[in-house]
Amino acid sequence: MKNIKTAKALSEIDEEFIIEALPKDRIKVTVFPWKYIALASSFALIVCLGVMAVLFSGGVESDKAKTTSNSSTSEIDDTGYEKKIIKSGDSSHADIAKEKSWAEKNNSERFAQLEGLSEYVSTNTIVPKDMVDITPLNPNNTYTDTKATDIATGKTHTIGYRYCLIKGINYNYAIAVNFKGEDKFYAYVNTSIQPYSFMEFAKCLDLENNISFGSAYYTLNDGREIQFEGLDTKKVWDILFSDQSSMTAMADPDKLLTQEGFKKRVSISTSIDLLGYKNLTMSFSDDGMLFTNLTGTAKIFRIDTKKVQRLKTYLTSSCRGYELIYEGRQQGESEKANEQKGSSDSSSVSKLFDENDVSKKYTEFEIVSYNNESFNTLTYHSAGSTISPQEIENSDSYGGAIIYAEEFYKKYRNTDKFYMEERLNNSIGGYSAQLKHVKSKCAYAIKYTNNFGVVIDDNWYVFTAKDFSPSTLYEYANDIGMKYYAVYTNASQKPLAADKVWEILFEDGEKNAIESDTSKYDDSKKLSEINVDMNVLGCKDKSIKVSEDGYLYADVFGTPKVFNIGREKAQKLADYLNE
Repeated sequence: MKNIKTAKALSEIDEEFIIEALPKDRIKVTVFPWKYIALASSFALIVCLGVMAVLFSGGVESDKAKTTSNSSTSEIDDTGYEKKIIKSGDSSHADIAKEKSWAEKNNSERFAQLEGLSEYVSTNTIVPKDMVDITPLNPNNTYTDTKATDIATGKTHTIGYRYCLIKGINYNYAIAVNFKGEDKFYAYVNTSIQPYSFMEFAKCLDLENNISFGSAYYTLNDGREIQFEGLDTKKVWDILFSDQSSMTAMADPDKLLTQEGFKKRVSISTSIDLLGYKNLTMSFSDDGMLFTNLTGTAKIFRIDTKKVQRLKTYLTSSCRGYELIYEGRQQGESEKANEQKGSSDSSSVSKLFDENDVSKKYTEFEIVSYNNESFNTLTYHSAGSTISPQEIENSDSYGGAIIYAEEFYKKYRNTDKFYMEERLNNSIGGYSAQLKHVKSKCAYAIKYTNNFGVVIDDNWYVFTAKDFSPSTLYEYANDIGMKYYAVYTNASQKPLAADKVWEILFEDGEKNAIESDTSKYDDSKKLSEINVDMNVLGCKDKSIKVSEDGYLYADVFGTPKVFNIGREKAQKLADYLNE
């Protein structure tokens, strides 16, 4: 996953303007470049990032690098909030941090990336010893060598390091690194990882216990900003994240930010002190998107619009607010910039995709759930069928989904490359909903959207699980909705009464256990056979066979399964077919 500089510029622009509202001794995270470069190149990079920040700020003067502010007690205008004046000062090259020498750096600065763990980057933050668990990742207490070069002298240095768990943090997201000869542990964060959902993101970083919120900033329609202070971290967490079940990750967040116009309404200064992240951001749009740059790269998740509304209500009713007035910045200027940056409306964005092609190209969908300290993934494939909205479970808000192109999914699903750019170029957004008469472990309904949540096909498409594992014949028939959707015919293609078939085979099917050995059904002993169609699940020309020794062979959904129904039930079905 490429490092998204534009996201960083977007997320940090507020901090430069409202530094008065942040702690005086705030610490900025230094994410070191992957390769050491000359000081002149570093300066050029800083200048480039400054230009990018200006592009996202909505016309901010290029010399506005250092700000101070004074609270104003002037008249309250129509916003109803006291004004706070943000004054700008002149900047100079002296404001650019001087490059440290090798001797001035600590080891986490010298060896910002480690050989063998290149995806992890130092945040130059010491992890408290009581938060480090050495045993799981390093039982033998061994060290691995890594190298780095002093750019001033050209000399290459080598040091041993060991990496350990940070308590409560999944090691795929962050680790603690100890260098040989030291007793300190430094935080190193995986800046390339892209989670499937906010639930995964929150669990792996233990956000509920590690996150803290500072000031919040509400953007009015005309571009003015209201700053809110005194947020209660637990209250904000409960409002936004008490239910994370439908908060799926969006593909291609940099595209959403730059081309399709992520229009933030509320942003909150966000910190994870344990990992050295100070005053980063969480931003929310009115149409239910959450942007954050925690862990170093842009991430966008779907969030219920009702939660965003509840957040706005909480800020306006429970927190102290100020209208921010930026000296030298015309009223409404940032609103114009936002319009230029996000001019794509729903119709123009929708045209990025061919509606006739979408359902054929994007056919793979998965649900990731968290249970007993582990993640469980269920995969679904398009059945090639649609279902009436009346067959969808009623819900105030549908879940989010990411649907993948089949060939890509098969190639990359079980490799570490699945998080790379190919994923973004081979996926599309969607809404997921449960069917009324089919269990979610067997099927979902999907409505396609573009990656910004705009519906591009009004049909609900059925996606079925690759397989499922019932324990009884009743569970098999009930969970896939055979009572409601199955159509039966005999060998002569004459219709059979669905309720009668259900009564004979499935009504007391809880007594009929599945057989682990499918060879127990012997086709040479076949007593009777019925044809089954379940078009809603894409199941056509399927069959149920019964043998004279009491075994039922079902090839209706997923892989074929065999159940022991007994000779009496087998004969009862045969008698009905012979009537």
